[in-house]
Amino acid sequence: MLSKDQLSYGASLPWLFLFLGLTVVVAALVSRYVAEPANIALRRHYLAGRQRRDFSSTSVASDSK
Repeated sequence: MLSKDQLSYGASLPWLFLFLGLTVVVAALVSRYVAEPANIALRRHYLAGRQRRDFSSTSVASDSK
């Protein structure tokens, strides 16, 4: 590890770009393999519960007629 004093401006610039590039790659991987599957699972779970609720409320309303 190098301290901030040991790096000149010209030497720290490539490290900054490397850090930013790795950050973008990790963020894209997390988005694709963690966030999107979680969103899909939550939507399925929420919509399935909502459809069951809608179905049960419509069947009760149609039974009362």
